Amino acid sequence: MKRTTALAALLLASPAAAEPLLTFDGTLTAEDGTPLEGPVDLEFAVHVGAEDAEPVWIEAWPDAEVIGGQVLVPLGAMEPLPADVWAEDALFLSVSLDGELLGAQRITAVPRALVADQA
Repeated sequence: MKRTTALAALLLASPAAAEPLLTFDGTLTAEDGTPLEGPVDLEFAVHVGAEDAEPVWIEAWPDAEVIGGQVLVPLGAMEPLPADVWAEDALFLSVSLDGELLGAQRITAVPRALVADQA
């Protein structure tokens, strides 16, 4: 079974005309702590209000490359993030690996501030 040992989400600055990207930077390991290697299927979702709420956005990354346990994915590159979702008070990003939910973390005010600056 696979699991994640660290999750982080950061908003990348992008040109005003482009859609903003939320970059997922994480560490993926096996149960024994060994870093994962090679392609994995990742799915990301944004939830409003609670981490188990129905998602308002989903993006799949089949064959995301993991090197030494590290994975970096520009969320919103395949499926644009809805601009109106950033106005919500509580947002959560959930991550699934090969169909297994790894967990969710709250998206902080920083991504919302950067997106508002581009509006």
